[in-house]
Amino acid sequence: MNVAAPDVNLTALIDNQKIGAFHIRVLFLCGACCFISGFYTVALGFAAPIASVAMNLPAGALGPAFMAMGFGVISGSLVCTPLADRIGRKPLILGGLLFAAPFLLLMQTADSVFGIMWRLYFAGFGLMGSVPIVLALAGEFMPRHFRVTMTMLVWIGFNIGSMVAGLIAARLVFSGDWHTLFLIDGILALAITPIVAAWLPESLDYLCEMHAAGNKIKGILRHLSPKIVFADDAHFTLAEEDEAGFPVSLLFHQGRAQLTLLLWLMFFTNIAALVFLNSWLATLLVGMGIAKSYAIVIAASTNAGGIIGGIVVSELCDRFEKVRFYILGPAFALGGLCIAALAYPGGTALAFVAAAMAGFFTYGTQNTANAIAATIYPTAMRSTGAGWAIGIGNSAQIFSPLVGGILLSLNWSTETILILAALPTLIASLAAMRLGRIAHWGQPTDISS
Repeated sequence: MNVAAPDVNLTALIDNQKIGAFHIRVLFLCGACCFISGFYTVALGFAAPIASVAMNLPAGALGPAFMAMGFGVISGSLVCTPLADRIGRKPLILGGLLFAAPFLLLMQTADSVFGIMWRLYFAGFGLMGSVPIVLALAGEFMPRHFRVTMTMLVWIGFNIGSMVAGLIAARLVFSGDWHTLFLIDGILALAITPIVAAWLPESLDYLCEMHAAGNKIKGILRHLSPKIVFADDAHFTLAEEDEAGFPVSLLFHQGRAQLTLLLWLMFFTNIAALVFLNSWLATLLVGMGIAKSYAIVIAASTNAGGIIGGIVVSELCDRFEKVRFYILGPAFALGGLCIAALAYPGGTALAFVAAAMAGFFTYGTQNTANAIAATIYPTAMRSTGAGWAIGIGNSAQIFSPLVGGILLSLNWSTETILILAALPTLIASLAAMRLGRIAHWGQPTDISS
């Protein structure tokens, strides 16, 4: 047993830990929450070809439903994350799951575009409002040199949820029962809630920031580092300055304004491309003559590529932390090239490869960017920093599916539509490179330091 000094620096203590069972537990629980959200986010995109036939809707008619999802996602991210920095991470995570579940279950009775819209708005508010909080919480427990990679692994739960939704949707093509996707997601949200309540710890950084009772912090530390004994009068501190103020305004203090705005631009433009793929890729592939079941599996392969890409890109960003934005920039650009290449697949097999590669660079790099956003801000604004970056990015869900629906209704060629969908990733690439230049000129790449 090691006896800790009376004054304990939590940041240093966490950074010096080896990855163990406690870290795996946090990753699994946070990843399970992301799984539910990932399943939700793509469910309508995969169900759209089935639902359109079942409801006798023309191509693009579900655009307003995708837009409503976008409003729910951004509203949840912007509203819930500042609350998490004020009242705690864990209550907002649990609240998001419990709030969303009834609306997912009510999708069983949705029989019109409007009925789908309001149900998905509220489900998105709860689920996606909690995702940035989950990422921030997971990142706080991870040692610094593994933080981006380990936080990205939480986001892999999101990709796995998206993949599973696609595989289930491919089976549902034959029955036409698209409602079942949302029923499954609602049941999973309810099932995971008591497990998260029992086993997910509250943020140590948050408890320290709020000057919580030392016994609460010690209780969590006993699981994190069981070999260390803490004095009865132990005092816990963080290796960062205490900043007071409304969390959103703090994102622009102490030289963070340009970094924050560029981060938002990077997220917005790349997510615009991702949302388009989630919403319309399966429909576009069907229009290219690929069978519905194959088209849904191909669209789901973007998430499989994203899992592999996220692991590769995040590992590079952890190894070369000082140039991590220079890694993100070219990766975003390659993602755009792969999206454009989907217009010329040459058959089902090549379409699968092109979609997987698009996912590798576009989804995988976004996975890493999400992890970075959840780790670079100080405790007082950490959930807010990640939440607003993801929320601003996900505001693309308000217009990207709608624009796609309009393009489909205009009968534009698939080649033209996919090339246009690739363009936002180039802006994301430029924003990332600009962030790299700011860091190169002496600004910290980790603005929590």
